Amino acid sequence: MTKCPKCGKDVAEPDKSFVNKVFSVEAYTCKECETSFKVTG
Repeated sequence: MTKCPKCGKDVAEPDKSFVNKVFSVEAYTCKECETSFKVTG
């Protein structure tokens, strides 16, 4: 679970995710403010 960078609400499930050779990327969309953002790890 991660927080939306715009409104601070918790976003539980990523819209999509993939793993690269170096890192993983998860794309989220906040249901409260409709902001799309990505989290790398």
